[in-house]
Amino acid sequence: MNIAVFLDKQGVTCGIWQAATLGLFAPRNSGWQAIVQVPLSVNREMLPEDVRHQVMAAARALPGCRHIVASEITGAVKAWLDGLGFTMWQCAGRPESFLERLNNQVMQRAPTVVALPKSFIQPSEKQGEFKADLIAALYETEGHASRRILIPFLFKGQFTRLEITCDHLPRWFSRTLAKLAYSYDVTTKSDGLLQVVVSKSGNRS
Repeated sequence: MNIAVFLDKQGVTCGIWQAATLGLFAPRNSGWQAIVQVPLSVNREMLPEDVRHQVMAAARALPGCRHIVASEITGAVKAWLDGLGFTMWQCAGRPESFLERLNNQVMQRAPTVVALPKSFIQPSEKQGEFKADLIAALYETEGHASRRILIPFLFKGQFTRLEITCDHLPRWFSRTLAKLAYSYDVTTKSDGLLQVVVSKSGNRS
């Protein structure tokens, strides 16, 4: 298992705002070794969208990695990386001091991942518009979390309109859409289900 770490110029684990690189470490016979280092330089004066773009581009450049370590984890960064399927860990010090322990902890706690049997987000007739049946998705995947179904699609942002059918709004929904600067409108249908329309512009009703 490969693990990525936010590193400062001295090679010490740091938070996103102090990072000079995002380093990828892999286990070797001689211990954990850095195999990839992706340059990263962001600051608090940058637009959130620019920060998100750089962090996510760096994360995508890490082959075989699903876990990222930082000394400080901010809510927005955690949400962005969570949307890409990464798990964030908070550790301090040099990577060699904690990577083996962290690897063992991950292996002991690793859940069984249930693959989605099919895509529940389908394109509509108009280009850029999609529909998602969250009721069917959760039923057919035996309660698979709505976050795992919707968030990767929302974070990619390759849509103009997404219509979701559900029986309630997930707890994470409003907070996540606010961070992504999406608007949404909720309508209760005659059968009691909700029709939620997510778009990239306009004001939320």
